[in-house]
Amino acid sequence: MRGKKSWIILKACSTIFTMTLLVTGAVAAPREKILHDFGNGSDGTLPSSALILDGSGNLYGTTYTGGTGSACNQNCGTVFELTPKAHGG
Repeated sequence: MRGKKSWIILKACSTIFTMTLLVTGAVAAPREKILHDFGNGSDGTLPSSALILDGSGNLYGTTYTGGTGSACNQNCGTVFELTPKAHGG
């Protein structure tokens, strides 16, 4: 009888452990959020480089096309900056 009781306790502990991992995994999973949708305007299209992070938390990048200069006819590309909100937003 003792062996059966130990088996039941072990199975219950295993189930609790597995459920804890599933719940904490779901809570800890990062969520993606679109910060900017590059359209077909002067803001640029086709982001084309890795982002660069500065010491203040700003992100910088470039796009392949877009822009507003008359010499480039809207196809020179752009440089953009993403600035975080105060308190980490």
